Amino acid sequence: MNRLSSAWEELCNLIIRPQRCRYDESFLGPKLFRIGEKVYERKDIEVMNPRGLTLKCSHFQPIEAHRPSVKLPVVIYLHGNCGSRLDALECVTALLPTNITVFAFDFSGSGLSEGDFVTLGYYECQDLAAVVDYLLLSKTVSRIGCWGRSMGAVTAIMYGSRDPSIGAIVADSPFASLHQVMMELVQGYRSWI
Repeated sequence: MNRLSSAWEELCNLIIRPQRCRYDESFLGPKLFRIGEKVYERKDIEVMNPRGLTLKCSHFQPIEAHRPSVKLPVVIYLHGNCGSRLDALECVTALLPTNITVFAFDFSGSGLSEGDFVTLGYYECQDLAAVVDYLLLSKTVSRIGCWGRSMGAVTAIMYGSRDPSIGAIVADSPFASLHQVMMELVQGYRSWI
């Protein structure tokens, strides 16, 4: 029975507590950096979600001297269940030269943010809502898009379906059914027991 109990706990942890991506903020790159002729900055921010947990965030944007206007479009990058805001770095180099800023954050329970577990989209929607509120209040964004991977893609779809301020969504590898994801994990996990 002890082995079965341990197996059940490990299976639950695969879903709500996958291996957490821990990193040093220096891995996000320098605070000021150049792409081509323009200089950009990484502004690190903390946003509080509705459950009182601090989300660690970074807004990648042109410095004021290279900013074509006060308000620019922003893409919010939403990582997968084992990911972090580090995953957004490839988007940063692709989007900044097109005058689209990138806002990346660690969902609660992920990366350097507070929290102990992930919910594969449910509470992550609350995290995204807090970030969207922050960006709208900043008065520096003209339009908002979301680019999500796996859990982040599901979060973008769920949240975007009810918030008209989201103008575009890139959904990379979303799952269609949480039940199906859990069944696939159980099937794969059975062979480990």
